[in-house]
Amino acid sequence: MDKASPAATKHAGHAARASGPAGGPRWAQLPYAIALAGTAGGLTWLGLAPRHAKAGMLAVGCAVLLASVARLVLPERTAGMLVSRGRLTDVLLLASLGASILVAALVLPASS
Repeated sequence: MDKASPAATKHAGHAARASGPAGGPRWAQLPYAIALAGTAGGLTWLGLAPRHAKAGMLAVGCAVLLASVARLVLPERTAGMLVSRGRLTDVLLLASLGASILVAALVLPASS
């Protein structure tokens, strides 16, 4: 039987602690968490009262556009759950959704 040296065992344990469940860094889900928090915050703001509809939709649209930019600039290993398809497909879908939400928010009449 092969027995690992104590130094190799210590190094392997450190590598396991420094990585997340899928082997990536622990903070790999941070971009997704930020986009999710921005979207949830915008939806909460939207749900407070009808007079906050425009501001809430702008927050949601900006959060989705931020997710699109994060998916564009981050490598797949650190983009976390923002990676679902190819990079181009993810960026185009997120950008078009974010832009559509922003256009809808800007077209809304100002409430009094």
